[in-house]
Amino acid sequence: DDGGMGAVDIAYAAGFFKLEEGQSIELTGKIPKCAFANVVLWNRFLQSLDYEHRAVSLNRKQMTLSTEGTYKILLSSAPPNNSSWDWLDSENRKGGIIFWRFILPTEDIETPQIRIIEAA
Repeated sequence: DDGGMGAVDIAYAAGFFKLEEGQSIELTGKIPKCAFANVVLWNRFLQSLDYEHRAVSLNRKQMTLSTEGTYKILLSSAPPNNSSWDWLDSENRKGGIIFWRFILPTEDIETPQIRIIEAA
């Protein structure tokens, strides 16, 4: 038995984030070939943030992907000035969880690159 929790044809990844006043996070990477992919922000209780009123999740169809499938997402309290970046709203929170899900991936999943920047 090699399986863990959840379906064997779905890949999950998650990590905590912490922001100081005036900081944002740049996430860059590549979406693998798969049936579905999404990223969502959670609080420390594993609850999604306010998806009804805020931009706290993106699926592959909502992302601005390059022809190679690469993405650029800004996690911040305000939308980016550059329209080539997708946005996840931190809701002015100092921390939380970034959760990824890939359904039926047919290639390896690359680890996202993360860089903390000073908010513009």
